[in-house]
Amino acid sequence: MINPKETAAAYVGNWVDVRDVAVAHSRALSVNEASGQRFLTSAGPFSWQDVCAFAFHVRRDVKISMIHRGLLLSCPSLDDVLREAGIANIPEGYPGTQDRSTYHIQDGGKAARVLGVKYTTLKESSVDTINSIRERFPSVPL
Repeated sequence: MINPKETAAAYVGNWVDVRDVAVAHSRALSVNEASGQRFLTSAGPFSWQDVCAFAFHVRRDVKISMIHRGLLLSCPSLDDVLREAGIANIPEGYPGTQDRSTYHIQDGGKAARVLGVKYTTLKESSVDTINSIRERFPSVPL
């Protein structure tokens, strides 16, 4: 039987935003110091709990943004607002359950130093992904 708490907190691997990989490829062709070298792009390790936490907080930000923009004059329940915004189904997960001592960290520092890659944070990448899916597929319940 799968334990959702253990699954969410489990180390998945290292990750990198595809936009950062594109920058690394482009700069590897144009930066003289990169000639003849190999590069590993990695923004660090992650677990699905990290992604759940960021996605869950996007829900709260939507309500706050709607109130500040005057789209919500009263303060209905968070669930009603999230349903209206189309993001009612994002779980919070199990905060604080990750054991980061077991993570294997791959160092993408050489790509940062030589190619000037500035890695996108996992939070920014997660939020951008959610927003992109919502924009392209409005019927998907995120």
